Amino acid sequence: MNIAEKIRQCRNILRESKSPLPLILDMMRLKRSDYIAECGGLLFDIKAHSHEWYTLYENIIRKDYFRNGVSVAPGDVVIDVGANFGSFTVLAAKMVGDSGHVTSFEPDPLVYDRLVRNVALNKLSNVTCRNEAVSGSDGTVELYVQSKSALSSTFKPAGERPLKSESKIEVTAVALKKVISSIECVSLLKVDCEGAAYNGAPKSRPLGCLTPGLRASCRKIQPRHPSGCAAFSFTGLSPACSCSATLASCFGSGGLVPA
Repeated sequence: MNIAEKIRQCRNILRESKSPLPLILDMMRLKRSDYIAECGGLLFDIKAHSHEWYTLYENIIRKDYFRNGVSVAPGDVVIDVGANFGSFTVLAAKMVGDSGHVTSFEPDPLVYDRLVRNVALNKLSNVTCRNEAVSGSDGTVELYVQSKSALSSTFKPAGERPLKSESKIEVTAVALKKVISSIECVSLLKVDCEGAAYNGAPKSRPLGCLTPGLRASCRKIQPRHPSGCAAFSFTGLSPACSCSATLASCFGSGGLVPA
């Protein structure tokens, strides 16, 4: 990354945080101890030197998931698949307010603990945290845990993804179909789990085949990780409507078209 981009990031952090020094030191790889970061009026327990400052930057400062018309309002219901330490969860919970609700899934037990802590730090009572992976079916899956928590995945790192797997653990998984169908109407489904949510599901079949009558407007979040994986947001998920979005168009490399 060039110096101009770093300067721009510093300016944005200075604008959005009342205590910017820890985040800036972490950005410069000078912060060695874990810390509590304040950003946009929200508090987060951050693991130093693990690129979590940038996850915070994406979700809280740039608001990547709320671009191109994606939004939530008070009273909305949000599902966060791949919640990590909770930056998107906390932001969404603040936006939907006490009348709304956020359900967050994070399979890594250690990261999940910080997700729960960050929800508590922000005094949120409208969040349900679940220590589970979301996949194509119920059961257990192997999670390859990376030192950078945002890169942990149920897929084994391949040659084209030069990531050092720190460890491998077995975690509980719940089917994406079950997650969606258990809630009457979902305002926003955010998926950022390295592709695990559709693992084992037919990629060419409509989302409505997973949950009959499901409607989705799908938007792709640009790849952020070295692996090139992208994340997605789906808005207006309701069992009462039809759906033309397919798993291939939502998760494939050939782009996607909103339903």
